[in-house]
Amino acid sequence: MAKHVTAGEKFRFGAQTYNELNGLIEKDRLNGLSMQAKGARGNNDFVLVKNISGTDVGRFGVLGIAGILFDPQTALPAFTERTVFTGQIPAESHQTGRFLICAEPIKNGAIGRAWADGIVTTRIDVLDPSHNYATVKPDDATQLVSADQGLCYILYKETGTGTKWAVVRYGSTGNSLRWAFCSEDAGSGNTLDCFLDTDGTGTLVTVYFKLLNCSSLDSGHLTLINGVPIPVMKRAGNWWCIIPIEGTEVVV
Repeated sequence: MAKHVTAGEKFRFGAQTYNELNGLIEKDRLNGLSMQAKGARGNNDFVLVKNISGTDVGRFGVLGIAGILFDPQTALPAFTERTVFTGQIPAESHQTGRFLICAEPIKNGAIGRAWADGIVTTRIDVLDPSHNYATVKPDDATQLVSADQGLCYILYKETGTGTKWAVVRYGSTGNSLRWAFCSEDAGSGNTLDCFLDTDGTGTLVTVYFKLLNCSSLDSGHLTLINGVPIPVMKRAGNWWCIIPIEGTEVVV
């Protein structure tokens, strides 16, 4: 085990930070597993994060990634040896994937382990039982929130709404191909209200269609009536059918 340093001793980064990292490395060595081996043993990838949120965060809590602890311009050896993120209270800007789920309690100002990927246990604020995904809940470091898209696919969750225990596959994408079921017959426009994933009970969304040689859905080649399934994908905030609707008329 490398020696501890003391405050004031010449070193590239703070003594407290060094000692915390050193303790984590030694803890893994005594357990017979390096950090790399522990990450490879299961489905999860552990990373290190310094909690700069201003509050203690519990195990299974959520931190938005604020940045990195070691700047490659000023501490390149530390940066290349091990990436350590800094974590803050989650915000809407973290919903694109820049967040971590804590694998252990992390006090404010301390460094701890967190998950950046894999099969993870966590808490979710379930808004709708039909939601299959979870994402960051802004201003809440205790739980995720359910959604119809997100970076966490829900493998299991307790029944009902509100704060529930769940198991998610972190790293999934809510922009993958989904089934939607027409909730009505096609009309004269280029959109149709549909149920996501489950006919009649899924989340009701508006699906957009690309029209080719026709001016409306009811004049296209697909029979779009109540209950018919269509493949959809979310793009730029809207749900789109991936099959263009073709017709034979000349659209001026």
